[in-house]
Amino acid sequence: MGHEDVSRRLDCFGQARRRPSHGQRCGPVFGIALRKIGFWRQAQQRRPLLSPRARDCMEPKSPYNRPHRRNRSDRPSRLAQGRSVPRCSRCGCGAPRDHKLRKETEMDPTYLKLSALWFFEFAVWGAWMPVLAARLLGPLKFSGKQTGWVYATLPLSSMVSPLIFGYLADTWINVEWLLACCHVIGALLLFAAARQTQFKGMFLTMLGYTFFYAATLALVNVMVFRNVAGAEAPKVFIWAPIGWAAIGWFLTGLRQARGGEAGGADALNLAAVLSLILAVVCVFQPATPPASKIAADGKAAVLQADDSKRAAAQQAEGKPPAGADQKPAGPPAAEESPLRRALGMLGEPYYLLFILVSLCAAGTMQFYFLGSAPFMQAMGIDGKNISATMAIAQAVQAVATWFILGALWSQAGPKWTLAIGAACWAALYVIYVMGKPRGLIVAGQGLHGLAYVFFINGGWMFADLVAPEAIKASVQSVLILATNGIGLFLGTQLAGWTMDRNKVADRFDWPKIWLVPLAITLAAAVLLAAAFYPDIPAKP
Repeated sequence: MGHEDVSRRLDCFGQARRRPSHGQRCGPVFGIALRKIGFWRQAQQRRPLLSPRARDCMEPKSPYNRPHRRNRSDRPSRLAQGRSVPRCSRCGCGAPRDHKLRKETEMDPTYLKLSALWFFEFAVWGAWMPVLAARLLGPLKFSGKQTGWVYATLPLSSMVSPLIFGYLADTWINVEWLLACCHVIGALLLFAAARQTQFKGMFLTMLGYTFFYAATLALVNVMVFRNVAGAEAPKVFIWAPIGWAAIGWFLTGLRQARGGEAGGADALNLAAVLSLILAVVCVFQPATPPASKIAADGKAAVLQADDSKRAAAQQAEGKPPAGADQKPAGPPAAEESPLRRALGMLGEPYYLLFILVSLCAAGTMQFYFLGSAPFMQAMGIDGKNISATMAIAQAVQAVATWFILGALWSQAGPKWTLAIGAACWAALYVIYVMGKPRGLIVAGQGLHGLAYVFFINGGWMFADLVAPEAIKASVQSVLILATNGIGLFLGTQLAGWTMDRNKVADRFDWPKIWLVPLAITLAAAVLLAAAFYPDIPAKP
């Protein structure tokens, strides 16, 4: 085969050199277009298999926008002429020049699933928590003490159920199925609570509901930290304030469209419907098996590989397999339960300090929730604007979760992230003690959002960081027990006692009331800054 035949067969775009070109027949512009179309059609017919590395890259100036082929031997006209062609030095895919790696433009399905989980998890809570008191104190004529006990069901349940379900998630059942079951049962109990008119029935129904819901607060943390990197978790956390605020606006619009509140039962019915939707969302979450099963499967695989290598080596040496003449081993020793190991972490001074500070600082949130609305009214802020004013905290919380938390965590570390969160609460209560000006009180609501992000969300991230892989669910459950359980319950009692003690002639002495949470949060910030030196252990 002569040089002329090679040139005819291997010319660019598969065209014979001696034929008239497209440009000669149709003009230069149309000729170029037809040549490109003709080559694209040929490329579609002989598309070869791509290597994984070549599949991830794409030539930026390619007119047909397709990945490079591993072998470019179908276009060797320049090689046939003895001219060298520079090859791609980035992935070695055979491209005639370097190119950029293709950027992924598709949204990660795992992120979408987790975002939906967190949106509905806090939308359910936000549907009934802010407005249930109006139904209890209004149409149902409950006393203040009875209303307080109904609201105390969540802290009481948080002392028990997270530990039980955390143990199940670490040892027996997939996290997504636990979440789905809890929300289905919770939806049925919410429908029942909407029909209760007596204190005993309402208290018992809400106690049953919060028993299952409190467990999910720890399990959703486990779901996030098992499926995304710790530094990426804030991108999922951001959907918590969005879900809470969005369902509040939806309920407000629904009531305005209907022209009434329907006795307040609509909030419980809405929460029940959202719980059913959330149960379906949980079923489609990434499979998250118990940590003990993952560890057992990994250990078994390693042992099996080691046994295979050892047997092959002994067979090559002509020796009998090891253990052939040995008696069978007895039953394996029972492992320590995940819950006991999680509680055993309190023996570390840094972790004990973290739990105690979290318990105290989280308890002061009850001062904020119970006292902010009447305090703002006393300071001259119109009652109809209080909800919008307090919503500033949720807006700041969403922004800080997305833009600040990850950067602060990476640059300052757990110690200063938690300390800054406690300091933000202390700064808010300083403004409350001052009591003026009103503009500063309104702007200070953003400090609560920052404190929640840095201290509460940062606390979840720290617990996941220091927890061994096999007991992460139990460690998160202990943290929920300390903050949402003991902390909120004691905080409710302390806030009620402080407000009653500083009330004279139906008027509150607000500066004295706010000095109590100010002292607690300031002490928490100082302790974290001066005495908190976390020792991040190596995870087994």
